[in-house]
Amino acid sequence: MSDKVILGIRGMTCAACVRRVEEGLRQMPGVQSVTVNFATEKAHVEYDPGRVSVADLRKKVRDIGYEAFADDASASGAAQPRPAWLPRHQRHDSRPLDGRRLHLPGSHAGRG
Repeated sequence: MSDKVILGIRGMTCAACVRRVEEGLRQMPGVQSVTVNFATEKAHVEYDPGRVSVADLRKKVRDIGYEAFADDASASGAAQPRPAWLPRHQRHDSRPLDGRRLHLPGSHAGRG
């Protein structure tokens, strides 16, 4: 009997990172298949819950050097907000970082 889980993975920067996560998880006893998607930052894992737990999978990803978390968005179908500490382009957020306008030296904005 097998279960499937989707783990969110943070910290991957290239295809080699994807391969490292996939190979690390595949080596675990009880893991039957692993597919990691760099663009969505998700790992789809099919595993035998009698031999390995989701906590074990997350620990393995952390040991490899990345952050793993339960992907609640996949269960609810809703997108989760990205953490504020990420650079704006990674949060897909067009708001100014601190809500203030940027005034450059020599600009006339705000002068009366």
